[in-house]
Amino acid sequence: MPRTVIAPILGILTFLGGIALLLLTFRLAYDLYQQPVGNVLGTQGENVIPANAANALAGVLIRIVLLFTMGAMGSWIANRGVNMLTAQPVRRRERDRRRASDAVSESGDDAENPE
Repeated sequence: MPRTVIAPILGILTFLGGIALLLLTFRLAYDLYQQPVGNVLGTQGENVIPANAANALAGVLIRIVLLFTMGAMGSWIANRGVNMLTAQPVRRRERDRRRASDAVSESGDDAENPE
């Protein structure tokens, strides 16, 4: 398969993988914030054990940090997929670069040697 066919396919797959990771992150965040505070902190009724509540709170903070990390990584992966989709093939970039340098050299020669 030529590179011009593989790159867009990989770009689409990478983009969709990043979007899937973002959707998973949003779902986990929604589930986390839908739980009652008493269940999250491990408090039942009026009996609060500070050690259990502190451990549960630390667990919630770790989950929040992981959700932010997952969101950042998902958006980074999706961005890479978009970059792969919009990138020009190497041959086309080299050809365009050669044409631009040829155009500059032709216009520069005429300016140096007026006839």
